[in-house]
Amino acid sequence: MTVIDNELIETIHNELVRLVSAGNSRSWRKFAVDLSLVALSVRTGYLADTYATRTVFGKLVIALRKRNALFNDIIHLYEPAADQSFFINVPRFRSRAPVFHDTIYVSVSGHLVSPPESVLNTLRSIEIQPTDISCTLPSELPVDITVPLAAVLLEYPIAYVPHGAISPERQSLDVYECLLSGGVTIVKFSCPSSLVNGEIITNSLRLRFGTDVEVKCTSETVDRLVL
Repeated sequence: MTVIDNELIETIHNELVRLVSAGNSRSWRKFAVDLSLVALSVRTGYLADTYATRTVFGKLVIALRKRNALFNDIIHLYEPAADQSFFINVPRFRSRAPVFHDTIYVSVSGHLVSPPESVLNTLRSIEIQPTDISCTLPSELPVDITVPLAAVLLEYPIAYVPHGAISPERQSLDVYECLLSGGVTIVKFSCPSSLVNGEIITNSLRLRFGTDVEVKCTSETVDRLVL
């Protein structure tokens, strides 16, 4: 059973507050919880939603490695096309390489598609050394790579592929949320309704994150899919 490590969360929170002047305590706390799940190898990656520069995130990794050996396995991965910063658990990432067969790819029009070779090749091209603090993806990656790439790094079972398709208006979605005890969200993502059997997705989440996780599924209709 996965247990939240409050001491680890506090360590991350304190170092983040020391390095980042912008933001608020609620966003910092959420950042600390999410990054702790990566450090504990619960999930492969976390997309930072706290405002900071890539330099600050690099400094954060250095500071955390001095505080706890778990962070020796964590790197900052920068995606310049969308100016996004991920924190990646290197051993968990490598355990899924090179095939990354645990993702179902879906077009924004709501159809299953084959795993894009461009996405898989980009994932395979990520070279990480044990001493690395940060790693930068190639610049100017197209959106049909960056969107599904992010889904794979975040361990979403479903990855949208926007290339060559137009998102329909008024689309029905199944929204899945995978939670630890205590209500901590591991992942939350959507899938076009009835496209993939809900039992398949639920089993996939429990295979990834443990049989004790809670999986919630709700349905909603959106005017247009936002990636």
